Amino acid sequence: MSVPRDNALVDQPLISGSGERRGRASNRQTLYFQSHPTDTDRDYLYDVFRTVAQLPAVTKLYDEAHNLDLVAFTTLDPNGPPIVWIRVGNTTRRALLAWFAPLLPQIEQAIASGEKLIEVT
Repeated sequence: MSVPRDNALVDQPLISGSGERRGRASNRQTLYFQSHPTDTDRDYLYDVFRTVAQLPAVTKLYDEAHNLDLVAFTTLDPNGPPIVWIRVGNTTRRALLAWFAPLLPQIEQAIASGEKLIEVT
């Protein structure tokens, strides 16, 4: 199992952190919602992504022009193909296939019923 860790590679922890950095991340989120009281957790994450996008090492990874919101993407073309969003942690090919195979009938049923975005977790 892969466990996220805070290696202090950025000055300001944005989501969480180790020790006092966890508190700093929590304070940042609290301040965000004080300034944006009608925003949701999703809005906060977008703010985090925009902040991270300022870092030279990840500029292209979080470039909004090249990474569309999947929900928005599915509405661009009503006749476009469905998107199956597979959300699973770092794993081996064998473990992924063992996890994924039993889910295929549900995924196929969702596609057949016209769903455009199928999230598999």
